[in-house]
Amino acid sequence: MHGTITSDSDRKLEELALFVALKCERDLRFGATKLNKVLYFADMLYYAQNGESITGAEYRRLQFGPAPRRIERAVERLEKEGRAKRITRTTPSGMQQERLVALADPDLDLFSPQEIDFVNEVLRMVDGQNASDLTEATHRHATWRFALDLETINPNAVFISDETITSDERAVLLDDARKHGLL
Repeated sequence: MHGTITSDSDRKLEELALFVALKCERDLRFGATKLNKVLYFADMLYYAQNGESITGAEYRRLQFGPAPRRIERAVERLEKEGRAKRITRTTPSGMQQERLVALADPDLDLFSPQEIDFVNEVLRMVDGQNASDLTEATHRHATWRFALDLETINPNAVFISDETITSDERAVLLDDARKHGLL
């Protein structure tokens, strides 16, 4: 076991973040924002297909799109254990990019082969996209549009396909989120 972990969800989030960092080590567009978006797409799209997310992590609505609520804690734990480190670099466009660098292999025993295949598919889907592209893509998702700033995102919103969320749909989703302890 890797240090003190508070939950299976936290551990899965750590290991999946490490996996994504390892898979993206040669991607010049990979930074903290892209990490958050890959985790979000993997969890939400898997939830839409299978009724459960890969990590079980909660996501919150931030200005630049959704991010796992406990990602900072997960990355800090990976750094403390010497399994990853954060670096800051300047991109070719002159922007500062914080990047997670894997220093160890992730524990993939926590995931089914189908989950890993799904994450690899998400990585192919976002290949060549930068943080701005992915932020724009997440802003089109009902899960992000439904939530208010800093709110926990209700994963059931993945089932809303209309571009406009009605007040009735929002009320149903809010009620569902409250019942499940998300709000």
